[in-house]
Amino acid sequence: MSKQFDMLDNNFLKDFNFREPFIQEFSKDNFGVFKESRVLGGQEHSVFVFMQDDLRCMAWNKTSNKEVFEAFSHYYLARGHVICTGMGFLLRENWLLSNPNVNKITVIEYNKNIIEYHKVFNPNILRRIEVIHEDAYIFKGKCDTLLIDNFEGGIEFENEFLCGAKIICDNIDHELAWMWPMEYILNCHYKNYIGLSLSDVYYNIKKYFNLHTFPNLDEEHLFYFCHKFFMGDFFKCHFNPNNLHDDKDWKQSYITDKG
Repeated sequence: MSKQFDMLDNNFLKDFNFREPFIQEFSKDNFGVFKESRVLGGQEHSVFVFMQDDLRCMAWNKTSNKEVFEAFSHYYLARGHVICTGMGFLLRENWLLSNPNVNKITVIEYNKNIIEYHKVFNPNILRRIEVIHEDAYIFKGKCDTLLIDNFEGGIEFENEFLCGAKIICDNIDHELAWMWPMEYILNCHYKNYIGLSLSDVYYNIKKYFNLHTFPNLDEEHLFYFCHKFFMGDFFKCHFNPNNLHDDKDWKQSYITDKG
C-alpha cells in the first residue's frame, strides 16, 4: 500500500505552529525556482526546486512536507538566540518565528540569489530575522542555539557533513548545536549495528567527531526525532512509532523541557 500524505501529518505540523512561507516560480539569469509534479508512491506530489547554474540546490515537497518534518528536531531544540546556517525555502526559519522559546533568529546564507529571492517574495519574514550573506564555514559569531543545515547529498557524504558541523561549531560560540541530517545518519547506522541502542550510535558519533555541544538525548527523544524526520518520506525508517508517546504528550514535554 502506498503512503498517502493527508491531514493527519498536516495536523501534526499545525499543532506545532508550522506556517508556510510564500514560494512562487521565478527565473532570472542563472537562478530560478521551479514547480514540478512528481508521482511518488502512486500519489501526485507538488515539488518546488531551487536551481543555480542548471544544478538543483534544494527542494521542498509541498505535498508531503518532507523537508519540514526533517526540521522538527531543530524547532524542538531551539531556544534563545538561534543561528541557522542555510536559508533554503525559509521553512525552518519561518517555523522558528512561531517558537515562544526563541527570541532572535540569525540566518547565514552564502547564495546571494536566495536572499534576493526572499526579499521579493517573503519580505515580512526577512523583516523579523537577521540575514547575513556569508560562508557558514568562516562565519564567526555567538548564539544560544546553533542549527546547521547547509549540506547537500546523501549518506555517502556523512563524514563531510559531520566534519563540517565540527568546523562550524568551533567558529561560532554557542551553548547547544544540532544538524541536518543527524536523524538520517542515525537511521542508516542503527540498522547495521545489531545490539547497539540508538543512543549508543548517537553518542559514538558525538564522541568520534567531538560534537560536545550536541544535546544529551535519551533513547526516547532520539526515537521520536527520527520517527518525525521520516514522516514525509518514503525512505524506510527503522523506528516503531508504537514505542512513542502521543504527539500531545510530546508537545507538553516540549513546553515543560523549555521551562
